[in-house]
Amino acid sequence: MVYLNHELVGVFFNSDWMMFPKFIQDIFLGHGHYKDWTISPAPHFFPDMFIFTPFFLLIKNVYFQFQVSMWIMIVLIYFGVKFIYYQFFSIKETIIFALASTSSLVLLGLKQFTPYTLALAPVVHVGEFIAGLFLVGIQIKMISRDKLDFISYSLCGVSAVIAFAAGVSDLLFIVQFAAPIFVVYSFLYMLRYIRFKQFFLFAGLVIFSSILGGFSTKYLVPKDILFDYLGHPSIMKLSFNSLGIPLLAFVNMMKSINIFLKIIFSIFYAAVLFFIGILVSTRISKKKFNLDKKIIFLNLFIFFSILFTILSACLLSSSNLAYITDRYFIPIYFFTFLFFFFSLYCFNNYPLISKMFTYLAFLVALYIILNIYILYHKPGFTLNKDYYPQDVRCIDEALREYGHHGIAQFWDANFISILSKENVQIVPVNIYLTPFYWAVNVRKFENPISFIVFDNDGKTLNKDLINKKFGNPKKEIICYTRTILIYKKDSLKL
Repeated sequence: MVYLNHELVGVFFNSDWMMFPKFIQDIFLGHGHYKDWTISPAPHFFPDMFIFTPFFLLIKNVYFQFQVSMWIMIVLIYFGVKFIYYQFFSIKETIIFALASTSSLVLLGLKQFTPYTLALAPVVHVGEFIAGLFLVGIQIKMISRDKLDFISYSLCGVSAVIAFAAGVSDLLFIVQFAAPIFVVYSFLYMLRYIRFKQFFLFAGLVIFSSILGGFSTKYLVPKDILFDYLGHPSIMKLSFNSLGIPLLAFVNMMKSINIFLKIIFSIFYAAVLFFIGILVSTRISKKKFNLDKKIIFLNLFIFFSILFTILSACLLSSSNLAYITDRYFIPIYFFTFLFFFFSLYCFNNYPLISKMFTYLAFLVALYIILNIYILYHKPGFTLNKDYYPQDVRCIDEALREYGHHGIAQFWDANFISILSKENVQIVPVNIYLTPFYWAVNVRKFENPISFIVFDNDGKTLNKDLINKKFGNPKKEIICYTRTILIYKKDSLKL
């Protein structure tokens, strides 16, 4: 709804999210060179590059680029969740539960509850999350097989490929998927649910491949800025003294959700802790309790993924809450709805109760889909099939008789360049008016520039500093919240 209403859509076009489409476009269509690129250390290339990039390059209409990408992501989430549910329930129950779970994310996203809006946008940790869903499904399928055969070894190979690619793509994948999977297999081995060979193959391949992917990032990206990144919110600065900061941030985020969501969260995590409590009590009392190792795996995975996600927030900052944002807590928010119906697994031996909950889930799915339909058909709701913001239109018109290469702050550079219909090309600079080497071809900074764009609030680029460095402009034009300083064509160098 944010996108369809044309509000805050600029966030979809910042440099990180558009990096790989721009990278592919520059290399294959713009005669750029791979070695000249700085790629962010969380490149989000898998599977986002394969989801979004083709449509960015093939579809010229910005609106349809994101509509197509959004629905592909939603469908992939559905199939990932369905794959996991199918390990536990009948095909009818699986379809209903997966449909209700996925459509709940869509509804929450359309109603602008954060971070559920991220399920509708490419390249924001959600792509790697989708890859993680399929990885978890593969792991559950493997441990349910009694012997290692060709299928098991094939699934191990697929797991290794997913873990490596997602590890390169985003370090959070290691925290939220690879490490929890390894720890869960360790418990299953100690509890003698699996043999050592299974533990070595299943757990070892996933954790080794993902860590290898993470450490390979600096060798796979042409210009290494990984350690600059790690010196900022840092995975290298584990500080247990800072544990209170992310916990406080997490508590504050939980307080911000409405009462209905709090009830859903409470039911889901109570069910997870209930299963884990049963497991612990049976081990202590040494009583036999028929717990399927698949459900043990899933519940332990959810528990450790959430635990590691919260603890990993300690790595982001030792003193600053600004780095602790809800996009780093995606599993906590998404698991609640995607895995909600697994609590019904304990009723599988009670057909009447199981059928009752299945019908209830069907009604939930129907209600959610009806709500989505109503949202799209609100009175006065208009669907604009083209996106051309007024400020970008104004900039295009202002530069029509002048040069089209310029500079702006990081958040404006890609936004204006991508949405411009006059081929305006802007490179990002920092507050000191020097090149901002982040997700960009550094050769572009060599081009002479003709104009400078800055926000009127003066918080990003300072007009006095601009005038001091580049002199007085030939012309000054205000375009809504931005100002353009126009100089003689191609007269300035960074």
